[in-house]
Amino acid sequence: MDCDLLKKGVVEMMFSDHIENNNPLPELMTIFYRKKTGEIKEIISDACDMSVFGAEREDYELIWDYIVVEYDDYLRYNINRFIVDIENKELCMKSNEVTNNYRVL
Repeated sequence: MDCDLLKKGVVEMMFSDHIENNNPLPELMTIFYRKKTGEIKEIISDACDMSVFGAEREDYELIWDYIVVEYDDYLRYNINRFIVDIENKELCMKSNEVTNNYRVL
């Protein structure tokens, strides 16, 4: 996938497209997140940089940053369960308020 061809609003390729078109799954994914909070805003199934936002690149660079990680379907479909540690740019799973009071098996 050529990241320069992506347009705003296209955040990921669908798994079914890979199967139907006999394409291999990507090896990497790019996670765009808010610089102040680490909240994940978008995921693109490839290694990209801020240039995917074209003319809006400079605007997004003010509030967003990104990391490139190994492709992970669980992360892709559960982005609300993850956050980026903004101090070391590490992907982390959010704590679950309900399970903090109980042992997790």
